Amino acid sequence: MKKRVIMTIVVLAAVLCVTGCKGKETKKSSPTTERIEENIAPDYHFEEKFSLQIGETVSLEKGITFQLVNVIYNDDGENGYHWITYKLTTKEEEFESSLSLYSDGKNEIVEEKYNPYIVNAIQVENDVVTFKVSDIPEKPKAMEVSGKKEDTYTTSEYEYIEGKKCMLYFDKGITFQGDILQMIENVMDEVEKETGYSFYPEESKYSVLHENGIREAYYGTDPWPGLDEWNEKRAVYFVNGKNFDEPVISSGIARAICLISYDLKEDMIYAIAHEFTHTICIANGENLNRKLSEGYACYIGRKVAAKFSGYPVTNNSKECGTGLFQEELNGNTAEKIFMKDYAVEENYKDYEYGTYLVTYMIETYGEGAFRKFLGNLNEKTRDDYMSPDNEMQKETLKETFSEEFFHDFGVWYQSNSSRFTED
Repeated sequence: MKKRVIMTIVVLAAVLCVTGCKGKETKKSSPTTERIEENIAPDYHFEEKFSLQIGETVSLEKGITFQLVNVIYNDDGENGYHWITYKLTTKEEEFESSLSLYSDGKNEIVEEKYNPYIVNAIQVENDVVTFKVSDIPEKPKAMEVSGKKEDTYTTSEYEYIEGKKCMLYFDKGITFQGDILQMIENVMDEVEKETGYSFYPEESKYSVLHENGIREAYYGTDPWPGLDEWNEKRAVYFVNGKNFDEPVISSGIARAICLISYDLKEDMIYAIAHEFTHTICIANGENLNRKLSEGYACYIGRKVAAKFSGYPVTNNSKECGTGLFQEELNGNTAEKIFMKDYAVEENYKDYEYGTYLVTYMIETYGEGAFRKFLGNLNEKTRDDYMSPDNEMQKETLKETFSEEFFHDFGVWYQSNSSRFTED
């Protein structure tokens, strides 16, 4: 359960695109004109390279127009890159997007909405950008499964299953039950009920966040090019941990969760609910520190896991599996520990402390306590695109609940620590 990483640059990009530069407007053609234009050869075909200066527009296949809006060079001191804004217009939609082109040719795409056409910047010389645009890739056929729990499948190739609420993507060598889609969508429903949040909230600076390169990072390639690459439907990536030199663990990120195959054997429901709690929080609020984000994910994960029977369960999915905190935690030390950043090898302490803190918060101040806190934190940072630091989160907890919040929590822990043993 890695610390989640959110690309706040997505939101900044939206601001830059709106306030930065204006391109030429594309005139709306009449139906008659459109029929005539369909018979006119485009300036360039898909996969054909073309170069544009700022403000220039060309026509592509399928009646698409493509315009270079702006180019800005950013020198970050280590690896400078060109920030390129373009506009791709089809007969139905307009996509104004940006990408960063690095010296090694790598493109990092930032979009306000998912563009199924693949745009690559090849090079920039004197603000003249060379592009290549590819057509929407043909959608691969989805894997068919029975929906029956008693049936078992093992993938030999990359596969995917499409549901109403999510998409499931499978690495090679993943074994799962035939009812996996129904089970995961039921878990998502329970996460929404327990948190009071939606996986698909109204558009905000939080709900538009997403990560690029998830598939490449876990699979070494994109096995499903053009298939919901922006995870409009929340994604579950099943990963065979054998593909990595170093140990990897499941994680919850914006719009997706990644599950290592091990978690299909141990605490499956808990692992799915835990990681989806991260994802739903990212879509609805600020990036919290590890203690709060992991503590809340542990708390919700366990509540959801308790509602499902017949699936693998260990103490990890129970309150008793948290373990006793290996430092003195009381009314005098609780606030100082909250502000402490643990090294990677000790980050299990963030999970432990966070579970105690969130449990105390909700048991003391009610089921809506966490939402109230996060709402207040969101309001504090409404016009700020930087994640709040430990100090702001600490002060918001005190303002939301009590000036003595941490002292009272430490006292509570001393009376309740026996609930959190390893047994």
